[in-house]
Amino acid sequence: MTVDGIKETIRLHLLWTLGDASGVKANLSGANLSGANLSGANLSGANLIGANLSEANLRGANLRGANLRGANLSCANLIGADLIGADLHGADLSGANLRGANLREANLCYADLSYGVRIISVSGVGSARRLTTYRADTDEVWCGCFKGTLSEFASKIEETHKNNPVHLSDYRAVVAMFEALKKGGG
Repeated sequence: MTVDGIKETIRLHLLWTLGDASGVKANLSGANLSGANLSGANLSGANLIGANLSEANLRGANLRGANLRGANLSCANLIGADLIGADLHGADLSGANLRGANLREANLCYADLSYGVRIISVSGVGSARRLTTYRADTDEVWCGCFKGTLSEFASKIEETHKNNPVHLSDYRAVVAMFEALKKGGG
């Protein structure tokens, strides 16, 4: 895709996000955007499945709700990018700069965040149905306002859900899955 083609796709996508009838949702599935300067671009809701965005400048880009499944974002500049609700399942984020990026509600399941580091996320568990995320190489769990080791998380769920066998059982299954990932070397 040419630079002019990318600019036109982004222009039409912006119109689409604004509800303009002349706008078209961006479909950059499989596109080679390696090294592209997309700083500040509005690609919210765009289809970027399998796109090559390695070394791309996405600083401050709006990728809210974008489909980035299997995308190559290795060494990309994602400083301050809005990735709320983005689907990053299986994406390669190794070496990417995510400083200040908003990954709230993003699907990071099996995303590679740092040279082979795998993270797994499970959603819809517990009374608040929050996203529970585990990073095996650093043994870190995030769930709501909880952040700690897998062992600390296991203790916390036992304490918090001792009177709710359904939620306790669900969280125990999540812990067992995280333990299996940890034993497998991440």
